[in-house]
Amino acid sequence: MANFLIENFIWLALGLVGLLIGLKLVAGAVLHRLMEQSAAAEAARGDHPPDQEPR
Repeated sequence: MANFLIENFIWLALGLVGLLIGLKLVAGAVLHRLMEQSAAAEAARGDHPPDQEPR
């Protein structure tokens, strides 16, 4: 097992980096969608701070 890790260190490191970047992109997309849904729901309710006009 140790020999496998030593021989394939670069590929394992690149795979780990790719996995982390993929997770970051997925989390960002989910958060972006949730923020859009929240903004749409707020606009539909008509809840606006008193000092701001609706857009």
